[in-house]
Amino acid sequence: MNCKPGDMAVFIKSTAGNVGRFVTCIRLLSATELAEEFASSDEPVWLIDTEVNLTTIFGGIEKAPFAHDRNLQPIRPPATPVTTTEPAELTA
Repeated sequence: MNCKPGDMAVFIKSTAGNVGRFVTCIRLLSATELAEEFASSDEPVWLIDTEVNLTTIFGGIEKAPFAHDRNLQPIRPPATPVTTTEPAELTA
């Protein structure tokens, strides 16, 4: 699983022109919701904060607020804080 609830993510794969779009992952769809929205999917699908283009099983495009986890890359701060050190004072 790439994303977690609340993650901001960017599309890294898309057959419908979403690459580079930023979204926020709200929650995973339940098995019932997956069955209602997708003909067949046993992979994680996120409810996201905005509608994006989806390719239908017939090759058309429709808008819906869903994204497959495999198509997203989460954007998170580094696990460890980045520290910098001040340069030593130069003496003449």
